[in-house]
Order: sequence, then C-alpha cells, then structure tokens
Amino acid sequence: MVNSHLLEIKRRKIMQLKKLGWMTLQPGDSIGYHQHITNEDTYIIVSGEGIFTDSDGKEKAVKAGDITIARKGDSHALKNTGTEPLIFLDIIAEQ
Repeated sequence: MVNSHLLEIKRRKIMQLKKLGWMTLQPGDSIGYHQHITNEDTYIIVSGEGIFTDSDGKEKAVKAGDITIARKGDSHALKNTGTEPLIFLDIIAEQ
C-alpha cells in the first residue's frame, strides 16, 4: 500500500503553482499566440465562448466547462468570439 502523504510530497517536487488568475476577455479581445518556455498554462473556461489556438495552429471552439492545456514548450492563444465576456481561470505551473 502506498502512503498518500508521500505521493503528495513527490507531486509537489514535480510541479509548483506559479500563478493563479481569474481572467476576463471582453468580446473581440484576445490573448495573442505565445509560447511557454519554462511552464505550463491551463485555462478553465467558466463562462462565455471563444476560440483556442494550440501549438499546431489548430483552432477549437471553447465554452463554459472546457479545459485547455499548453504544456512546457507549447504555444497557444485564446480569443473571445462571443457577445458576452469570456471568463476563465488561468493556472500556470512550473517544473
């Protein structure tokens, strides 16, 4: 049987939370295409709708409940294509 406390300590050494932010993009606003050299970036979409662009340049529609992840070395972008604010939780973690 594995001790869950030891697993938690091991996880903390692998990834550390660097930034946690409650973000809002107004209709038509965007976070431009950019790369994450030393960290990972996760968006948890809370409300609104938009387009997420991944490292391959592929665009995907996103809405409330969707989660996007840009791994270390990946690039991404997010644009509000709706008529309401696009609200999301932005979580940046570093190894």
